[in-house]
Amino acid sequence: MRRNILDSRVHTLLYFISPSGGESLKELDVDFLQRLCTKVNVIPVIAKSDTLTLEELSAFKKAILKDFEHHDIRVYPTAHAEDRENIVDLERYMPFGVMGSDTLVDVGGKKVRGRVYRWGVVEVENEKHSDFVHLRELLIRTNLQDLIETTHTVHYAQYRASKIRTKGRPDSYLACDDLYDSRVENARRYHAEDMQKREDEMRQMFVQKVREKEAELREREESLNAKRQQLMEELERMRRQIQNEEASFEDAVYRFKNFILICKLFKLTYQQRSPKTLILVTL
Repeated sequence: MRRNILDSRVHTLLYFISPSGGESLKELDVDFLQRLCTKVNVIPVIAKSDTLTLEELSAFKKAILKDFEHHDIRVYPTAHAEDRENIVDLERYMPFGVMGSDTLVDVGGKKVRGRVYRWGVVEVENEKHSDFVHLRELLIRTNLQDLIETTHTVHYAQYRASKIRTKGRPDSYLACDDLYDSRVENARRYHAEDMQKREDEMRQMFVQKVREKEAELREREESLNAKRQQLMEELERMRRQIQNEEASFEDAVYRFKNFILICKLFKLTYQQRSPKTLILVTL
């Protein structure tokens, strides 16, 4: 079946440019790039960029971009990418200046891939030293699927159309391709809209559940606060009751001590039997 056919097409070509630091591309590079850019997604890369100073590298990049525009060399992602939002930041580094190394060096107690020179260390994955991380971002993380789709919808479509025309076949073949592509595009758009609709519904459902949970938690919190207030009032009432009981107990103890003292005085008076003794006791 068709889905079991192995896709052997080349989806990306990294074209390495010699770091000559010259004012423009070599004629050989221009010729090759003009031939290749119509057949595959070409990503220009300046090799061994650590051999150039930052000023030389920046000037060389500007000269290369100017040659691309002058000779109508359509490179990826500038000429083909549909999702412009994801490539705006990456386009600032075009063409990518990279350097490679399979040697691990120690930088600040950490092992990194880089090259050691007399004046310092150049790290492969350091944005200040190389554009390798941005090239990896483009190839693996952000534009991998777009590279495959561009190969099919642009380069392979152009190649197939040219082969059909050279063999004298009618243009209805191409019309069928356009119809098929339009159906595929409509189906893709329908599925994308359906997925977006489902995502919106799931998001709304999630938001609703979150609100319900928040309302439930808020109700529980209010209930707990009410119980806490009730317990605090009960504790305050018990504290006042205990204070009153303590005051009553202390008053009873005071009266009892006075009573004992009076009894002792009466006993002492009785023992002395002196009629002139006058005892005034105030209870």
